[in-house]
Amino acid sequence: MHQHLKNIGGGVANPSRVEKWVNKIMESRAITIGIGVFFAVLGVIIAFTAENGALSYLAAVTVGGLGIEAIYSAIRNRRSLISRIGPLP
Repeated sequence: MHQHLKNIGGGVANPSRVEKWVNKIMESRAITIGIGVFFAVLGVIIAFTAENGALSYLAAVTVGGLGIEAIYSAIRNRRSLISRIGPLP
């Protein structure tokens, strides 16, 4: 089998360039804290500007919670949930 055919499919055994790039960026604590602050502030903005409704507040809590978790993960020097979700298409 040709070498280039063995690498088809990506996945965990052969991460793509995008996955490597995202992992490298998310390993930086300062960037993770910045992204966490962005998501936390975005959650607050959603909570105060959204119309009354359970789904709006659920979205605010979810986004804000991901931001707070990213900050906490950076402090503990662990990968955040946001970095584990991506890269998304």
